[in-house]
Amino acid sequence: MALGAAAFTVDMSDNFVIVDTASNRLLKYSSACQFMGAVTLPKNLVGATDIEVLNGYWVLDSSAQIPTIWHLTYDGKELEKFSSPVKLEDGLSGIFIDQNGEIAVEGNGFTKLLQLLPPFQTETEIQKQKQINYGTKIVNDQKGGNGIVQFDGNNIELNTDQKLIGLKILKVTNDKRFFVAVDEEQSTHVDETIRQYSHDGTIVGVARIPAQTRIYLG
Repeated sequence: MALGAAAFTVDMSDNFVIVDTASNRLLKYSSACQFMGAVTLPKNLVGATDIEVLNGYWVLDSSAQIPTIWHLTYDGKELEKFSSPVKLEDGLSGIFIDQNGEIAVEGNGFTKLLQLLPPFQTETEIQKQKQINYGTKIVNDQKGGNGIVQFDGNNIELNTDQKLIGLKILKVTNDKRFFVAVDEEQSTHVDETIRQYSHDGTIVGVARIPAQTRIYLG
């Protein structure tokens, strides 16, 4: 094993892929420990510390000014990169593929799913690429919370029993489904749900976010 190895993973063919941080490359070995070649990482990927394999390589760069997760081709070319949802001060320790096949980021006693929104593009730029206009509005009264999600010409009303303190569109899929994060203020905590809608505003599903993996909208 070359000096500087920081982490490794096993690909779909049971080959070992090793992160050689000191040489800024990946080393590939067969299950019989035969060397199969090296992949040079991008020059501005400054400190690889973890890796997963899923439709290419996913590499955690913990040494960047803002910890970043890179998605690379199998020959090391950049596809996209994302700001880590877990920071160094939160105990950033690695990445893994969860049971749903999504990239998860590990912190000190918790994990967060990677929101696949590149840090160098704003939500406005993303929605322009998809040619979709959307936005949200919150209105609270004594009875609870009311929100309006505007999506591609449709207005979808949300009603909550408690005060509505957060409303944000998290993701728009290629088939124009969209996911909305809803935050309700309780006396001792904040309830968070993710609601999935079809393009016409029909609700498809609702998931409650456990406290340890909540997405704080700010």
